[in-house]
Amino acid sequence: MILQLQPDLAATASDIDRLTLSCQPFLEKNIQSLINCMDDLINEQQKVSAGSEGVSRHRYLCCVRTMREERPQVARPWSC
Repeated sequence: MILQLQPDLAATASDIDRLTLSCQPFLEKNIQSLINCMDDLINEQQKVSAGSEGVSRHRYLCCVRTMREERPQVARPWSC
């Protein structure tokens, strides 16, 4: 009775080979999807980085402009 419960090894090896072949397209499709998602993520990260640099540049220019406006004008003797 116990011998009847043990699977045939040849059938199991064949099943494993069939399973391996049937999973390959599925795995390739998922890997390609992950690659595409990573490309999208990299592109979005670059956009965020560029936007952040633009905001920093704008804040710096506003700060410089404000400092120039608040600085008292000193009369220069050499100016005409």
